[in-house]
Amino acid sequence: MIPAKQVSTPFKSPLAQSHSHTPPSQDDLEETKRQIESLQTKLGDADVDETIKRHVELLNEYNAVKDGCTKVFDRIAEIEAVPSSVVWMRYGLDKDD
Repeated sequence: MIPAKQVSTPFKSPLAQSHSHTPPSQDDLEETKRQIESLQTKLGDADVDETIKRHVELLNEYNAVKDGCTKVFDRIAEIEAVPSSVVWMRYGLDKDD
């Protein structure tokens, strides 16, 4: 049996360390308030449900257009006997966009 190694200092858990927290300065709070006001002005009084509905509609439209482009580009690649990535690059596009 191998004897246990003696440790000169006791174990200190990293979880037990205290982390000092400095409260934000008044300038930081004022800057944050200005940012909030600016964002609220940009967003306006738009209804959240309507905004979400519109975003979903736009995403669905985007996906339909991208699916169509993918089919066309895949067909071009098949006709030219090149990988579809070559066709995407030819038009300055990335298939993962």
